[in-house]
Amino acid sequence: MNVLVTGAAGFLGSHIAVKLARQGHRVICLDDLSRRSDHGLKMIRKLDLELHVMNVMDPGLSRLLRSVDVVVHSAAYIDVEESILKPTLYVENNVLATTSLAEACIKSGVSRMVFVSSAAVYGEPKYLPIDEDHPLEPISPYGASKVAAEAIIKSLSKTLENFKYTIVRPFNIYGPGQSLSYSGVIARFGRRLLEGLPPIIYGDGEQTRDFIYVEDVAEAIKSIIECRKAVNKTYNIGSGVPTRIIDLSKKMMDLLGVEYDPIHEPPRPGDIRHSYASINKIRREVGWSPKTTLIEGLKKTIEWLSETLSRTPLQSP
Repeated sequence: MNVLVTGAAGFLGSHIAVKLARQGHRVICLDDLSRRSDHGLKMIRKLDLELHVMNVMDPGLSRLLRSVDVVVHSAAYIDVEESILKPTLYVENNVLATTSLAEACIKSGVSRMVFVSSAAVYGEPKYLPIDEDHPLEPISPYGASKVAAEAIIKSLSKTLENFKYTIVRPFNIYGPGQSLSYSGVIARFGRRLLEGLPPIIYGDGEQTRDFIYVEDVAEAIKSIIECRKAVNKTYNIGSGVPTRIIDLSKKMMDLLGVEYDPIHEPPRPGDIRHSYASINKIRREVGWSPKTTLIEGLKKTIEWLSETLSRTPLQSP
């Protein structure tokens, strides 16, 4: 199968591209490199994957799409705090760019788009675990941009018989290659701990998140591409397990053999209190389940961070 991956030099996109290529698919990588992951760029170059440096709104994209069966759209701006300060930027890069890409797919005859959305579409949960039928009430422009992009893709599919989609909503992705300038809590904790500093927790640490290892997300998307039942469907991708942030910090300190009292700072705008996914639908219809335990994933991530930051190797827990 010929698959074009947008954001292919990014954190998640690079893992998706490599996973698909290793499974025998022809992968075309697209990225403007403005928010690339150096680790991700090295991954796709190591496999000598075809890389086109361009934006998804570039008119030249239509030429690339003529030989493509499926587009995996993982390119996006993903910083919640930045989206609050610059909502127009997020509409342009997450909504207008997705719309432009969908239009190019339709004109070029690409029959299917796999859109990487986000658990941020749900907002503050009304019930737990969060299933795919949960109301969409985002509390940040980032989450709202994903809701809008989802709606456009679905509306085009309803109108145009030959345009199919699958929407995936990953929860808290972590793993090697995550940006150190903008990063999730695991990368932030890991960096501070490796630098000999206590972790910073925003709030009391009792809040919960659903952490899912990046390789498991890439495997889920590969499985979705190869699954006929997954067309015109929406799936959560998560571990299905809530983890308290205070417990996460303790697990990471245990892995590194260090102990600190975390620094507590005020909660950040746009942060929700509790979140974890129901993954029954993707298990049932696609046959995917996460394989990496949190401890296994944390160890791999810390090892990568340690190498990246030129620190000592990870100690055994």
